[in-house]
Amino acid sequence: MVNNGEKDVLLKMHQFYAEEARNQRSMMWETVKWFTPALLAIHGAWGLIYTNASLGLSKQEVCALLLVISIGGMVFSYICIRILGNFYRTNFIYISMFAKIEDELDFDIAGKKKKELLF
Repeated sequence: MVNNGEKDVLLKMHQFYAEEARNQRSMMWETVKWFTPALLAIHGAWGLIYTNASLGLSKQEVCALLLVISIGGMVFSYICIRILGNFYRTNFIYISMFAKIEDELDFDIAGKKKKELLF
């Protein structure tokens, strides 16, 4: 059992980790919100050039343009995946710490009693 001083510190930590986890989720949403339209625009440009190859360009120029757009889209997707992975990993750490503090503060007393009855 924790004393009142420790409980105050744990409650502040609980609030901090809850807020940081919420912040990480909002940053994940912002990443998705901005990367998705950009990737859709890249995909649309590729499809437009591919289906309407009569832009006055030679076949080699069209192929080179499609290749550059494809590589750009893949690089952009890789960056997005890396950013989301970092946010996800950090969010997982915050949520784990949040759960540990809840366990330390005995927030789930009913769940602990059920576990004790089972074992």
